Amino acid sequence: MSVIVPFILLIVTFITLSPKIGGTIFPASDNNRFDVFLTTKKGTTTEAIKKYIPFLDPIFSEIPEVKSYRIHANKNSIHISIDLIDKKERQKM
Repeated sequence: MSVIVPFILLIVTFITLSPKIGGTIFPASDNNRFDVFLTTKKGTTTEAIKKYIPFLDPIFSEIPEVKSYRIHANKNSIHISIDLIDKKERQKM
């Protein structure tokens, strides 16, 4: 019972204030670029992750909207920076 009342107040506050605060889940702008971060379990070495990069190359090179991409492996994570062709060109596809 002691948790239910604050939870209900939180929901009511959120519903009341959300329209006034505004915001979006995805930005309205399209800057033709996005990043993907993949993280593996702790203890995974950079060398182990680099084995998977050759499998990612064909995926991105076959997507016509992708202008260029960079893949960087470090410790237990992979960072992929993807540059897309212009938005107007993507809309024509």
